[in-house]
Amino acid sequence: MIPKMSSPSYNRSDLSSQGHILLQLLLDVMAGPQFKLGDPSTYIGYRDCCDQLGLITPGMDVPWGRLLQQNGLNDLNDWTVRHKLPAVSGIIVNVSGERAWYPGGDYFKSHGRPDPDFDWWKQEVANAAKFNWNTYI
Repeated sequence: MIPKMSSPSYNRSDLSSQGHILLQLLLDVMAGPQFKLGDPSTYIGYRDCCDQLGLITPGMDVPWGRLLQQNGLNDLNDWTVRHKLPAVSGIIVNVSGERAWYPGGDYFKSHGRPDPDFDWWKQEVANAAKFNWNTYI
């Protein structure tokens, strides 16, 4: 029997291992005591995400968002779009620059949203925080 697209086991199996590891990291961040919904300064930065995933080597200085995209972020975004799940990667934000405390523009683009669409982003983060991810991890 071919599993249906809406089956959680099927959804789980078509997420890459890197995407799955990133999803687990984001769920851990949202479950942590520092996370406060609606306060992006309590979310996780792109560099910190790369660091926690073990992607950084000594002296490395690269565009952290691009590195993360190559190591599970694009997979996770595609998977959430494909299965109509909350855009959980919205808790990954820039921690400096003119877009400090907001996700990069590719976050919006990957979900078919105009850059920036802050109201949609805030709602997606709220949806992700309330969503029961247990069947997907």
